[in-house]
Amino acid sequence: MHQLAQCYAADSQIWELVGLCHDLDYYAAEEDGSQHGLLTIRWLRHDLPEEALEAIAAHDCRTGVAADTLLADMLKVADVVTVLDERLGRAVLLQLLRDDDYASLRAAVGERVYLSDILQQYAAKHSLSLR
Repeated sequence: MHQLAQCYAADSQIWELVGLCHDLDYYAAEEDGSQHGLLTIRWLRHDLPEEALEAIAAHDCRTGVAADTLLADMLKVADVVTVLDERLGRAVLLQLLRDDDYASLRAAVGERVYLSDILQQYAAKHSLSLR
């Protein structure tokens, strides 16, 4: 998130905090995924700006919260990249990103092709290259 913030001349400290905090409630919301992110914003409501809270609330589609800000979109991008890194391994992911090839990325993620779709959607929306 820090690097993405720098790409867009945004507040890298806030973006980094959002990236670090967005899953604070992961285990607390494990039984009810629709609360994932919502608990975190309740816990941090006095500590982060509204745009940051909105991004955290909207990062998981199960909450029903929508946010159309650059910060919210880039949190989704960073979240997907993190999942892909864990799923594929760093070396494979970096090669796929360097190749800037969504077809190969889709094939590599198997049954979770929606991850590559999310990445492609927001990269296109914000003129962000996979590289």
